[in-house]
Amino acid sequence: MGAFPPWLLRPRWGYLLAVAGFGALLSTILAARVPLPWPVALPVAGVLAIVHGIVCRSAKYVARTTPRGPSRRVRAIANTVAAALASGGIFLLATLTVVALFGPSSGLPEGEWPFVTGLGAAAYLLSSAYFHVAIARAEASADRARAVEAGLLAREARIEALLARLSPHFLFNALNSIAALTGSDPAAGRTMCLELAGFLRARLEMDGTSLVPLFEELRLARQYLGIERVRFADRLRFEERVEDEALSAPVPPLVLQPLVENAIKHGIIGLESGGIVSIEAAVERGLLVVSIENPTGERGRQEGGRGMGLELVRRRLHAHYGDGASLHVQPSPGRFRVTLRLPLAKEKT
Repeated sequence: MGAFPPWLLRPRWGYLLAVAGFGALLSTILAARVPLPWPVALPVAGVLAIVHGIVCRSAKYVARTTPRGPSRRVRAIANTVAAALASGGIFLLATLTVVALFGPSSGLPEGEWPFVTGLGAAAYLLSSAYFHVAIARAEASADRARAVEAGLLAREARIEALLARLSPHFLFNALNSIAALTGSDPAAGRTMCLELAGFLRARLEMDGTSLVPLFEELRLARQYLGIERVRFADRLRFEERVEDEALSAPVPPLVLQPLVENAIKHGIIGLESGGIVSIEAAVERGLLVVSIENPTGERGRQEGGRGMGLELVRRRLHAHYGDGASLHVQPSPGRFRVTLRLPLAKEKT
């Protein structure tokens, strides 16, 4: 299929070019073998080429309806040969008629009949080959489109599965926090329930969205920290250092929340004095770079960045971007830093 230029495989232009070429060849043959004078041979050949072009166009429908596959190849060849012979006979009758009307009184010599029949059959076989190639090319393109669509659907299914795992993980931790407050501080527990409801409402607004602006993710992170601040009070503080250019950068929804959650679960919660969770974001060399840093205690150092939340984020990034995005963990004495690098272009397809 690669031997044909793409424009030649467009049915209208390719077929018109083939008819014009056949007419030029036929006019030369008529002038040399009948013989017909050129002023007569040219219009006669033009009429015959157009008529036979219409006949040969039936090869398109034969090619479409011919069963495919190795087991049916003999039947397909037999059908094509039979149609070519019938087309050659029709072409002979048309040539005899036209030459009798416009040519010499003797008409087309009988010795030329097999040649004319074979010429008509050969033209049909070439048309059949052309349409088979064009149809195969169109089917291959449709197969590729279906494969791409299936890949996109599979990717979306993987992303939804990861989000389905992430939401219960977050809810489990949040409900545990609320349960811990209901006995010691019922008012704080009620406030935390309201904060959680607001967070989940904002989360539901993102359903069906593959990418959201970073500022919306930051809003969710603030809401989540507001929920946890009810429990930790002054032990939990939050800082943002975000460039203006980064605020509109697209990110997968709910990609920062598990990282902020890890910063509290494996950092703040183990420190008697608490600490600061900081988020930094900037655009560098066509990438959005987001870093989340928190202080750690003994427990955070033991985890070493192998938690389920980090693994879910890694898998979500791979589902959206393939190898175009990365997550790096940078533990250090008393600190833990996670850095995301996301392409600013559209996600992988």
